Amino acid sequence: RVCTPILWELEYKVSIIVLKNNFTLEGLIDNKVSQVRLGNSSYKENIISIKKVFEANDYGALYVTMFDVNLMVLIAKALSSRNIPVIIREANTLSTELTSFSWLKRLFFITLIRVFYRHADHIIAVSAGVAKDLIKYFRVRPNLVSVILNPVQVASIVREQYPKVKPNIVAIGRLEKQKDFSTLLRAFQIVRGEINIELQVLGEGSLGEELSMLAKQLGIEEYVTFRGRVDNVYDFLSTADVFVLSSIYEGCPNSLLEALACGANVVSTDCPSGPREILDNG
Repeated sequence: RVCTPILWELEYKVSIIVLKNNFTLEGLIDNKVSQVRLGNSSYKENIISIKKVFEANDYGALYVTMFDVNLMVLIAKALSSRNIPVIIREANTLSTELTSFSWLKRLFFITLIRVFYRHADHIIAVSAGVAKDLIKYFRVRPNLVSVILNPVQVASIVREQYPKVKPNIVAIGRLEKQKDFSTLLRAFQIVRGEINIELQVLGEGSLGEELSMLAKQLGIEEYVTFRGRVDNVYDFLSTADVFVLSSIYEGCPNSLLEALACGANVVSTDCPSGPREILDNG
């Protein structure tokens, strides 16, 4: 939404390639953007399909994000006879993200990243920490990487005063290990012992039931609300007394940028990478 109007003014046609058919883009993209749906389930099928897309379309360039998709596209490019420029975006601190994998899977991906990332025409790192990580651990050439932090459309944020009943803490993110909401719940239990305050968690994920059980075990379930996916996080951030980011690792957390844009007070882990840069060393 940010870049496509500029591309249209330059008379570029914009297409988006969707790997999974069960993912809806309704309401998220302009109807001027064409969609190519591959509907595959395996890496091998995706690589073959992406190779066919390369060879059947006269694209000026491909922009890709998420390291596993980056790899699929770069491998497809290597197998294709077409030399379409590929710009990849790295959204997380990869060396930390890969520690959650088994040693064999980690070695597999480290090898693939070192071999194929160097064949990208350019790499966008979402923070200086992510860029340093790519250069140090994955042997990416420094001149191949540019740092571009995630954008927030500050002007579009409606700064209204929403009514609130009690002081509250807001956290946003997928309910997955990376976001470390279990530590946040334990910290909130301590704070709750001192202050009459509530916690609102926005997001959904595989750990939803586990986190709800933990809140119950800690005796704070009455004061914690898991709201799932919400359409407008600004409604919550604009009334938050504190926004908390409890992540183990990040790239350039959008929720942190949005909280600052809404004028919220921020508490964040000093995780690799992004928060220290965004918060100007605290």
